[in-house]
Amino acid sequence: MRTIAEQGPSKRLNKQEMLEYMEQLEKRVGLVQSEITRLNHSHEKMKQDLRFLELMLLEEYHMLLQIMDRKQGTLRIHTK
Repeated sequence: MRTIAEQGPSKRLNKQEMLEYMEQLEKRVGLVQSEITRLNHSHEKMKQDLRFLELMLLEEYHMLLQIMDRKQGTLRIHTK
């Protein structure tokens, strides 16, 4: 069955075609909702990973400052 967009605006659907079209739309909505859920999960995981990497980088900077000339006590790292 062709979609309404493919059929053009002048094509009227009978009851069976309308039901089939509604089923197609419901399947699409389900697929889009599943994709949104998956992307949200992926986004949260990436935010956690990024925060972890940010903390690791700050820790490495602090260690680097300690290794560098300890006489320069004015060096500081500013975080958010």
